[in-house]
Amino acid sequence: MKKKTSVAKEKEGVTEFTMATPCQLLHFLQGSPKRPLSVLFIPGLREQSKEWCAFANHGKSADLNCYRVFQFESGYFDYLKQFSNIADFLSSEPAFVRDLNELIQILENPVLNSTLDDFNKNLDLLAACVDKIEEEIHLKLHSMTCLETQRLGESFVCFRAESYTASVTMAATAIEARLHYLVNKNNKKLYQQQFAKKTLGGIIEIFDKNAYKDKKYNGLKKIVPERHKPLLDLINTYRIFSAHPKVTSLDYTTARTILLLSCLFLLDPMVKPEGRVLPTCPNQSEHLRCSRI
Repeated sequence: MKKKTSVAKEKEGVTEFTMATPCQLLHFLQGSPKRPLSVLFIPGLREQSKEWCAFANHGKSADLNCYRVFQFESGYFDYLKQFSNIADFLSSEPAFVRDLNELIQILENPVLNSTLDDFNKNLDLLAACVDKIEEEIHLKLHSMTCLETQRLGESFVCFRAESYTASVTMAATAIEARLHYLVNKNNKKLYQQQFAKKTLGGIIEIFDKNAYKDKKYNGLKKIVPERHKPLLDLINTYRIFSAHPKVTSLDYTTARTILLLSCLFLLDPMVKPEGRVLPTCPNQSEHLRCSRI
């Protein structure tokens, strides 16, 4: 994908949508005041399809080779697959995700989209599925900060690219960001004095019963529910394997497990960021109205 920014604008009454990069997609889903795929991307795709060479320049039926070339060069369907990859981790409805994948495959198939009417009918089915999934994900992402969605978004992209070591590393940094937030919120003075520069391993040491025994640390020891402490130890162990040149390699199953555990922790209401802070989001304010850093 060569296009680098997320833009939605009105042009002669038609919504024109320039896609966010795959790494930005999760953050865009979080911060947009609307559901961007349902409200912007799919209507924009429908409007732009009227001018596709496959439909516009080959008579009543689409040219099959032209349809294949266009979808490869434009990246629209690959973009939907990246959304599906996100949904696979964040949606609580596996059946919806399976339907989404099937509908993307149908839209990719030029034989099943031989006319613009066929394409639009298939796009309608896809739009309904995307809308249901996107609504759930949009609400869940309110539990995360911009920084966390940026890091987790990169982790999802790396996972789909089969870069499992990089995926685990980025997921761990999202966890680290949340822990820094929680420690700082609980005790700003102690955080600045002792923990501001700590890595993930240094932060989770707070929860070790044999460390930080002074009573001044009691509040910090309670910021994470007991059930999450083994989870954090496991994620940190694999962070060390992934971020440093260790002999151990990380495979699909390991990376997927770490990603699922990371989502479990980040979306838990018990460790959710609270309140509203000044937006420091790097994206354009007219497209993303982020309420948290």
